[in-house]
Amino acid sequence: MKFTNLAALASATALLSACAGFTSPPPLSVPQTESAPASAGTTLEVEALPPGEEGIPVSIDLASPTPAASVDENGVPSVPAAMPNPYLANAQPVSESVQKLFDRALEFHRDKNWPEAELAWQELALAAPRLSGPLLNLGIVYEATERPELAENSYKKAIQTNSLNVNAYNQLAILKRKQGKFAEAETLYTQALRVWPDHPESHRNIAILYDLYMGKLEQALAHYQRYSQLEEEPERALKGWIRDLQRRLDINS
Repeated sequence: MKFTNLAALASATALLSACAGFTSPPPLSVPQTESAPASAGTTLEVEALPPGEEGIPVSIDLASPTPAASVDENGVPSVPAAMPNPYLANAQPVSESVQKLFDRALEFHRDKNWPEAELAWQELALAAPRLSGPLLNLGIVYEATERPELAENSYKKAIQTNSLNVNAYNQLAILKRKQGKFAEAETLYTQALRVWPDHPESHRNIAILYDLYMGKLEQALAHYQRYSQLEEEPERALKGWIRDLQRRLDINS
């Protein structure tokens, strides 16, 4: 039987037309990121790294997901080396039939044909119950069709299926933020960063949560700075956000 790797498949898939911004690899799902600070004058919905193939969850014990500042002997901040994505590191091959189901579901999703996309992702979730990606995508469909309770349940199932799926944590966190449940959103971003401390979108999203919604400016600055280190081409407004935050911190000190 012919097998293919979904990560390779994802890299060959065109970006969904509704998304803009980052140049990260095309995903098997299209989770959002948090809205940019108002000073940036834009709202970005970007594609994250592929939630691809499932593997055995690993435990990464971190004292805190907040990046620690460090400097060299000349006082210049150092840039920690990025850790690999444990989600993709535990990739497994999938069958040709699963690939075909995915192609079909993605086509409906790309076209925003939500009724057909819903059925297609449900079929794929039944055919490949060890994959969390279809459950994440199904949650995105539920959100797009204004069914937040079903979306929340689907995101939670995706996390239960694969605790390494950082995109699922982020999507659920954004939903919680929209509901005004900021502490729950913070917890979910923190969990994502414990899975993968160098997930750029998690740093961006938790920074915006701290900056705009929770008033935790020092934590926001640390995550904005780490995000700028991890992204090869961070959005142009990011430097402005960092300068503005540093100015506000100076005023408050």
